Amino acid sequence: MKIDPKTGDFASVPVSPDSAASAEPSELGKVIQALHEKRQEQKAAQAIVDKFEAEAKAIETDLLERFKKNELDGALEGGILAKIIKKEHPQISDRPAFLSWVREHDAFDLLYQRVSSRAYAARLDNDEKPEGVAVYTTLEIKTKKLNEP
Repeated sequence: MKIDPKTGDFASVPVSPDSAASAEPSELGKVIQALHEKRQEQKAAQAIVDKFEAEAKAIETDLLERFKKNELDGALEGGILAKIIKKEHPQISDRPAFLSWVREHDAFDLLYQRVSSRAYAARLDNDEKPEGVAVYTTLEIKTKKLNEP
């Protein structure tokens, strides 16, 4: 069996005559089925979590508007303290200027020490091999329910 490395889809799925004729799944088949079912359960659970997160975000947005309208930083109601926590998140607005400053001040700690997999793959596709990069491989199993004829 081959898997298309770009899409992750199964390029061909060989079916042995023994497994096609058998009504009983093999031990391997049972494990594959269990993995697929567990992932389906995980997707369903994640959909519920996503719904709760969206509802909580809507309530939080409403509460922030109420705090702003009443010029509050927080409130204590029913033994529950709700307060605004302000965080600053830096982002690069002028990449050349920022990188120049990093070099001048030897401030490489401001940069994440990782390589973008997509950008690296794009360089390899253009016959460029960035120096100083070590590649490691991870393995995972993907499952996909195939339509039966």
